[in-house]
Amino acid sequence: MEFDHAFCVSAPTDAVWTTITDIERVAPCIPKTRVTGRAGRNSYDVEIMAAVGPFEITSQANITLVERDDGARREVLRIVANDADGDKLAEAKVTIVLMEEGSATHGAVHSHVEVDAIATLVSEQTLDAVAGDTLRTFAANLEALVQRRRARP
Repeated sequence: MEFDHAFCVSAPTDAVWTTITDIERVAPCIPKTRVTGRAGRNSYDVEIMAAVGPFEITSQANITLVERDDGARREVLRIVANDADGDKLAEAKVTIVLMEEGSATHGAVHSHVEVDAIATLVSEQTLDAVAGDTLRTFAANLEALVQRRRARP
């Protein structure tokens, strides 16, 4: 499945880029997500709780920074989520590109997602809607995080 979403943050692009490329700090901006450990130089283990359709799922996931282009403000993440039994629920390749829009930052997000196990019971439209809702909350949390980081002396 392919999904395209966008977000806007009222903050300078350089500040958003610095924050968004710090996976350990930005992962908790995803609703009901917490970092549980480091799995490598650019790889983090996280726990994600999500309501998807009629299911509430807690997954153990790994987020890895696969590519980073500071000049283009583009990063590619690989996310693999497993259920409590260790069965893969989903794997995603997420490309995020930031663009300056006046005093704000626009983010374009393209996701290629493959689902397995119980996640196959959820429709593509439901997954797209959940992703859009999640990204809206993520953007609000990201903006608050950027503002807090900029306010520190």
